[in-house]
Amino acid sequence: MTTPTATHPSAYWPALDTLVTELRRTDQPALAQSLLDAERAGATSGEILDGLGVALRTHRALYGQLNDAGAQAWDAVLARVNRADPLARLAHGLRRFARRIRRQLARAGFGQHRNNV
Repeated sequence: MTTPTATHPSAYWPALDTLVTELRRTDQPALAQSLLDAERAGATSGEILDGLGVALRTHRALYGQLNDAGAQAWDAVLARVNRADPLARLAHGLRRFARRIRRQLARAGFGQHRNNV
C-alpha cells in the first residue's frame, strides 16, 4: 500500500484523491485541505468518515462547481460516509432526490418568476 503524501493523500481511496484535485482546480483549496485534515486527524475510520461528511455537507453548495469527475468523486466519498451512518444515508438520498426534481422542474420552466400575473 502506498503511503499518503501531500500530493497523493489517499492511495487506497482514489475518489478522495480525485475530489481533492478537483476542488483545488476549482479554486477551493480550503475545502480540499479540510478533507485532507479530516482524513489525517481521525484515529478510527468512523472519525475519518464523520470529519469528511461534516466538511462535504457544510460546503455542499460547491458541488455545482465541480466537473463530472469531481461530482462523481464527491458522490463516492459521501456514499462511503453514508454507509457508515444509516440516517445520514437516508438524508443524503432525499437531498439527491430533491436536487434531481428541482433540476427537472427548472429545465421544464417551472419555478421561474413570471411578471405577467
